[in-house]
Formats: sequence, C-alpha cells, structure tokens
Amino acid sequence: MKGLEPEIQRLIAQHKTELKKIKSIHEAELLESDERASQRYVRQIEELRDQLASEKETACARERQLAKESYVLQSVNLSISRSIFSFIIHSLQCFDAVGWATGRDVRPCKKNSVLVCW
Repeated sequence: MKGLEPEIQRLIAQHKTELKKIKSIHEAELLESDERASQRYVRQIEELRDQLASEKETACARERQLAKESYVLQSVNLSISRSIFSFIIHSLQCFDAVGWATGRDVRPCKKNSVLVCW
C-alpha cells in the first residue's frame, strides 16, 4: 500500500489541477457570456433610443403641421369675420336705422359698385 501512495498523491494533484483548469475555463465562459449579453443589451438600448428619437421627430413634425393648419384656418376665419363686420358696418351706414324705424323708403342699390340709400 505504501508503494501506491506516491501514485495516489500524483493522481490527486493531477485531479486538482484539472479541476482548477475546468473552473477557470468555466469562469472565462461565464464572463464571455456576460459580455455578449451586455453588448446585446447595449445594442437594444441604442435601437430603442433611435426608434424613440424617430418617433419624437415624427410627432414634432405632425404637431408643426397641425399648428400651421390651425394658423391658416384662424387666418381665414379672421378674414371672413372682418369681411362680415365691414359689410355690417357699411349696411348700417347705408340703412338709416331711424329711417327704417319710421317707415321711410330706404333701399340698397348698386351705384358705382357701392351700396347707396334712396
């Protein structure tokens, strides 16, 4: 039995060396896997950031377009309101409210493209 002891010691040492080697290989594989996962997450975050920036730009462009359309619509409405107001003022100037109330003949007619009263 004493003669086998050096051989047993050598096998135990060899086994410990192989175990350390396997553990270090496994640790390296884990680190490599973590690095790949980290790179994948960074890539996904960059893609999401780019997608968000694109969606933000699209939303901003849409908001600008809606604001422009609203401005144009308000301008048209203001122009129409001014025309109506001018027409009413002109009509009130032409149709004497007192004459209308008293029954005088106050009729609009076209004379030189301007409304006048009779």
